[in-house]
Amino acid sequence: MVADLRWAGRLKRTQPQGPPPGADPTPTSLAYVHAVDVPGKRVQVRVRDAAVWVPALAAQYVVGGQAVVLWDVVAGRPAYVIGTQGPAEPAPLATVTAVAGTTVTVTWNGAATPLPAIPGTYTVGQTARVLTDAWGLPYLALGPSSVAAAGPSPESPSEPSTAPRTVKATVTLAATWSGSWRASGTVGWNTWNVGRYGWPATMWQGNGRGSGPMTGLATWGNLVTNLGATEILVARLNARRNDGEYGARTLTVQGSPHGSRPAGAPTGSGGTFSDASDGSDGWSHIGLDSTTCEGLRTGAVRGFRTAGGDYSGWTDASLTLTFLRPA
Repeated sequence: MVADLRWAGRLKRTQPQGPPPGADPTPTSLAYVHAVDVPGKRVQVRVRDAAVWVPALAAQYVVGGQAVVLWDVVAGRPAYVIGTQGPAEPAPLATVTAVAGTTVTVTWNGAATPLPAIPGTYTVGQTARVLTDAWGLPYLALGPSSVAAAGPSPESPSEPSTAPRTVKATVTLAATWSGSWRASGTVGWNTWNVGRYGWPATMWQGNGRGSGPMTGLATWGNLVTNLGATEILVARLNARRNDGEYGARTLTVQGSPHGSRPAGAPTGSGGTFSDASDGSDGWSHIGLDSTTCEGLRTGAVRGFRTAGGDYSGWTDASLTLTFLRPA
């Protein structure tokens, strides 16, 4: 009997141990998006509690949203990001600036873009629906729209503007450094929950579980000023809960002049801005006002400190900026 079992074990080891014939060798999963690199055609996603860059197909990825990851099950690693859960807008609006026969010129990202057009009554100063490719670039004017153009009408083509041309761009910048200052107990940087919850990069706020008062800080150095923006139109701070606590928590932040870790407690000034996350692994997306946007552009604001009393820890801080720059 023992000999029979021994032979059975040897025979099993000779059988293929991979997926059976007909099984799908390349399953997919969902992962949080941390950052997007359009020129490099790659997306940073969270896999097995680590942020990794993965080659990606064209799609409109959103930081804090989820992407579909294709896995190489043989190597045990993500092979490709193949899209998002939600579809992009199929026919966005663009402002019409000129009409000539079957060609309609629209303003797209601040630049005049001539497009072949489906016949219709296009009106300069009004809008048209356009079709875009996978990366969001327009290639066809689909038809005129009844939605009015925002702001003043464009200048007449016979009177070109003498103002410098600008283009609009959107970028997501991961923080260059993040951590927390503890004001009592073991006073100093990154002395709370050592070795867990994303330490030493966790931004803690509030006072809980015997920590004493804590202030988190995330810095961006010269990343924002190096964009060369003439105006920052929209700014959003993104961060992910990572503290093991249950229930919703609200992250409150304030602009800080620190572009790197200071020696002592971080300082801040100006307004405070807040957003809540659900659960211990949810994201917070905090909209920032125009004053803070200008501070980011000039370099007066190079980081953000936590300024709330809701005890919680936050990691993976990033800034999503929509801005104008010289063409």
